[in-house]
Amino acid sequence: MGGSKKPPVYLAFLHRMSKPLQEKLSMINYIPGTFDEKEALGIMGPESTNTEHLRSAMNRHVIQNYGVHQRFNIHGILRDCISEYMLIKDLPLVRGRFCRIFSEILQELENKSFTSDYQRALCQLNMEQQNFNKLLTDVLHCTSDTYHIFVNIASFQFNLTTPAFLFNSPDSYEMGMMFFKECLRLTQQHKNKYDSSKVLSGLGSVITNIKGDYILGEHHYRNALRIRQGGQTVRDCSLAFLYQSLGWNLGCQGKSQQAIVFLEKALTIEIELGMSLENLILNTLQSLALFHLDLDHMDIGEKYQLEALRRRRQAIGTDMHPILGAMLNNVGEMYQKKGHISQAEQYFRRGLEIKTQTNAAWKSIALSEVNVANILTESGRPDEALEVLDSSMKRAGKFQNIYEDIRSLISECFGKAFMEKRMHKEAVGHFRKAVRRHGCSQSRDYGVLNSQCLLAECLIGLKKHEEAIDLINSALRQKDAAIRHKPSTLNILRCYRILRNAQSAIGKYSDAHISHEQGCREYERLKECFYKEEGMEKVRIEWTDHT
Repeated sequence: MGGSKKPPVYLAFLHRMSKPLQEKLSMINYIPGTFDEKEALGIMGPESTNTEHLRSAMNRHVIQNYGVHQRFNIHGILRDCISEYMLIKDLPLVRGRFCRIFSEILQELENKSFTSDYQRALCQLNMEQQNFNKLLTDVLHCTSDTYHIFVNIASFQFNLTTPAFLFNSPDSYEMGMMFFKECLRLTQQHKNKYDSSKVLSGLGSVITNIKGDYILGEHHYRNALRIRQGGQTVRDCSLAFLYQSLGWNLGCQGKSQQAIVFLEKALTIEIELGMSLENLILNTLQSLALFHLDLDHMDIGEKYQLEALRRRRQAIGTDMHPILGAMLNNVGEMYQKKGHISQAEQYFRRGLEIKTQTNAAWKSIALSEVNVANILTESGRPDEALEVLDSSMKRAGKFQNIYEDIRSLISECFGKAFMEKRMHKEAVGHFRKAVRRHGCSQSRDYGVLNSQCLLAECLIGLKKHEEAIDLINSALRQKDAAIRHKPSTLNILRCYRILRNAQSAIGKYSDAHISHEQGCREYERLKECFYKEEGMEKVRIEWTDHT
């Protein structure tokens, strides 16, 4: 019975306050989480230039002060009473203020997350998380006054290295999908194609980088690009962001040549706009480095990589930042491509150390752990690699149904470590997961060829030659696409070698001879591809040393 009397008691307490104070409290109560003085004054309106009402509410113990971060909150029981009995007189007005205040804060903190103020921005992002969640769900109450606020949020270039990124948990990802789809509906309702393209670009980025679904992400980018190309093309930041994002997506699918075309378009616009140390152009330079290196354009890739690193260090001012951890990881990949394994491991470990110490997002940390584990396996230390991967996979449990691309990489890395230990049964299980996850997030073609080759080699180790032959024959259907997107790929040559060996092992010598001849033709094609490059040695090793 005592509990049922509480609301009237608290209600009477609230009603003893002045009407102006009651009205201001109902406005502040619209903020669901903790807030600071500036936010409280903003939600009360432009006339609230002093803290009189805030101090009065604190003196009456309605609002509590959390001194460490100068944050405030309304007492929990009183919040419920205010929500139920002290309705906001002009709800659309207060909702509009809320959206403007917290969208500006979100943009400010995201901008700071790319600077040396990262840790402070991360701290406030965490404190504001509840308020940002409400900001996103308020899109369902969008008006003409808040329309552009939500479209602007949908087109933010979020810092994906931070764990406070809005959509990087399964629940928040689903909320993000609701937000973007509602924004898209609003742009269509307003018949604003330019805004539709911006929202589609943002949606593509979340699906590509959080969900790990490159095919769906590319679909949204292509739709955005079609809209931009259908009207008067304004060469602005949003078009550069779209080109860059589509380039990144295509590169992640193994379509490095296509990726570079779009990234160079992005870079041209960024230079025209006078960019030098902005996050947009720095991401473009880094992406160009990665995909040129993937195509074995070592000199060009190294030039872009070192320039991107130099500028990023200048922009941030310290190496102790998740983005610098990611860039050092990328430098490690460059050295790995050049065959400098010891230097590669040093950069991978330094990048991982920085990411761990600066509380980077799980995906970012996992990418470094995969690279460290691959180097350990490559240098004959598979047990150490498995320890690294076990740690990464345990943390992956918190991110069900997102980051499918990274899960595929982890599974493939597990398979390599078990393969090095001659534990083919365990390796097959992990390679199957990698292929399956790869297929869910990417087109079933050249993007998954390497995993299919590794799986086939382990199947041969288990004497499952027929299954290996079927798998490789299926993979070779994508031969032309694989060569078109990466002329220097060794995967086709590898397929013919595996196929030849499997056929020979079960006495299919005629088939093995055909596979050998096809492999020799592919070998000759690669000789032309590497004519002026230091790459033929790995081609000879791939084909001759396994003969």
